Amino acid sequence: MTNLKEKWREKLNLSVLLLTPAVDKKEDKRYAIYPPLGLSYIAAVLRDKVESVDILDASSLNLPMTEVMAYIIKHDPDLIGFTVYTPQINSVLQMSKEIKAVKPQVKIVLGGSHVFHTHRETLSENKQIDFCVRGEGEATILEFSKALSGGGSFSNINGLTYRDNGKVKINPDREFIPNLDDIPFPARDLLPNQNYRAIQALGGAMGFTSMIASRGCPNKCKFCASPAEWRQRVRFRSPENVISEMIECQQKYNIKYVRFGDDLFTARHSWVLKFCDLYRRNNINIKWICDGRVESVNPQILKAMKMAKCVGIFYGIEFGNEKIRRLAGKKFTNEQIHRAIRISKEASIPAYGLFMIGYPGENEGTIKQTIELACNLDLDWAGFCVVTPLPGT
Repeated sequence: MTNLKEKWREKLNLSVLLLTPAVDKKEDKRYAIYPPLGLSYIAAVLRDKVESVDILDASSLNLPMTEVMAYIIKHDPDLIGFTVYTPQINSVLQMSKEIKAVKPQVKIVLGGSHVFHTHRETLSENKQIDFCVRGEGEATILEFSKALSGGGSFSNINGLTYRDNGKVKINPDREFIPNLDDIPFPARDLLPNQNYRAIQALGGAMGFTSMIASRGCPNKCKFCASPAEWRQRVRFRSPENVISEMIECQQKYNIKYVRFGDDLFTARHSWVLKFCDLYRRNNINIKWICDGRVESVNPQILKAMKMAKCVGIFYGIEFGNEKIRRLAGKKFTNEQIHRAIRISKEASIPAYGLFMIGYPGENEGTIKQTIELACNLDLDWAGFCVVTPLPGT
């Protein structure tokens, strides 16, 4: 296993730029602005090992393509990396074409959820993309950078898809990182932290960042790509490691609000209780919000979370009709939903419901049931989305 924190005697002769897509419309102040956490983790493992690594968060900086290209021409990177989610893929592919037209020698690598499921097609159909990193990228990017810098072979780098003499080569999957504490904290000093804005559930406040305490989910919802990516495995960082990152966020970056992006923050009750205890002992003053599941909360952990300044829980309720919910892979009942919302409110933690409209098998009646359930629950906020099939689901 690659040592992510290993000190290298000599830095690689490689200049790396990690990039988010340029924007072609004005910022909408109704929505949150999240930091590119995946790119920040990649930068953190590369920064002491390559000649230079920078992050240009064009999305949060509201930069048009002309300004992004001017930046690339000025800094002349050897390697440009994107993390790609499905809604971004067309923008990233178009940006990559424009970059290659000006800098044909630069190598472009994509990672993220979308290419995890579409890496073969992405390389087969888009000659401007040189490499895809599948799954956890921290160890893969280190081995890849060594090979790219030194002219070595890519054939033995697990988790890499690449093109060899015009043919797409798919190396074996990479094993999961055994201990998430081995990964350095995200390189937030390379980010425009002043630009990030909290979700409306946190009042759209500034002084905001996102964090991840775990990777993976134990459940198997059919509308979610997580089971395919993480194979229903959940790995938690130690509570001590997460608390250390929160202390750094508070002291170094003046962070006041955190959105935990874990698939299921409340998956392991003993972990939550230890985290909340350490939070109080360290006098942290950061409000935070997370995702729960209606069967995964009880009064004890909710009380502990409230004492540790949790100011909201998102519950994926999804549908008002129990049959549709079971078809989607969620087996909890309407009674369990009502109980979870009730005990959350009793603990004085705002409850946020997430719902979907249009799952296969739905009709007007089942959709009305979803709307009625959302209206009858004592929710502080509700969000609705149209069911959309995505790669990996």
